[in-house]
Amino acid sequence: MRINHLLTNGGRAAANQFVVINDNVATMVSYDTPVAQVVKGHEPLAFVGDAWDYSRTTCKYVVQFFRVYGSWRNSNDIRKKADIDKLISAGEIEEKDLAL
Repeated sequence: MRINHLLTNGGRAAANQFVVINDNVATMVSYDTPVAQVVKGHEPLAFVGDAWDYSRTTCKYVVQFFRVYGSWRNSNDIRKKADIDKLISAGEIEEKDLAL
């Protein structure tokens, strides 16, 4: 298992925004809450938890997480919350209870 910080726009480690990598699963954790997940080799490839859009800051880092760790064809097109909402509606990102 590896734990990485997400980065601020200035390139520093973002406070309380982590990515836990375990085998083929990358899970974004905001404070102590898992909010998004990418599973390589699984359909759907990405998941969001109940709190993924809790705040503007959390949303900003979820967007960054999917751009960095997402590997499906539309992951580089994610720029804002509305893009994630569209992918949820299209079934490319699934909402589920996330646990570490």
